[in-house]
Amino acid sequence: MKKALLFVFVLIALRMVSSGGPSQGPFPDGPFEDREPEGAPPELGLYQTGTYLDGQREGPYENFYPSGVLRGRGTYENDLREGPYESYHENGEPRSRTNYVAGERDGPYEDYYENGQLEMKGTFVDGWGDGPFESYYENGQLQQKATYVDGSTGPYEWYYENGQLEEKGTFAASALGGVVGTLAGWLGLGDLSTMQLQAILDVWKQDGPHVRYHENGQLESNGTWNMGEPCGEWIEDGETVTYDPCPTGN
Repeated sequence: MKKALLFVFVLIALRMVSSGGPSQGPFPDGPFEDREPEGAPPELGLYQTGTYLDGQREGPYENFYPSGVLRGRGTYENDLREGPYESYHENGEPRSRTNYVAGERDGPYEDYYENGQLEMKGTFVDGWGDGPFESYYENGQLQQKATYVDGSTGPYEWYYENGQLEEKGTFAASALGGVVGTLAGWLGLGDLSTMQLQAILDVWKQDGPHVRYHENGQLESNGTWNMGEPCGEWIEDGETVTYDPCPTGN
């Protein structure tokens, strides 16, 4: 049930590069080459080239695959990523396009499969998903669409690869959401790490009307969630099932 939400977090984690936090200076002015740029898992063997000015990264930079093939390019300003960033698959096809403001993702975001097909699109504001996001199967068929506000998802729809609606509903943040957000702030976690932590701790709960179909279009279930728990009367594979009454308002 929660795969629609977790899919987005996992995909963003796999596709997005780090926002480029402050470097550990001071460094002499001039060109630099980082074998393990900040935020990149060492096992990937990525490296980055650019320029230091007054001990900070400044100006255009590029990062590369271990093979030496260009992975992405962008710009640093005052040691933080600023402006457009484009990344590429190792075969040279576009991988992602996004924009940074003071080190945070801000603006339209697009992600692509190796064959050039659009995989995901949406918008970030101050580093958080904001507004509609859509993801697609490799054949171009819509896979998911969801709406985000400050990184939290609301209404969502999930589709089978044949185009049939699989699931439709809404997620809401539980009371734990604020606690996790505060904890993440104390720990100095970035927006991506915070979203991953919230997903792991099951902060978002299905809440409100819900419907799910089999791949052939036959109704599988239809009912109401109350913060992750079924409530009221449900239809499940043609049978009526009754749970505890839903709170007033659901």
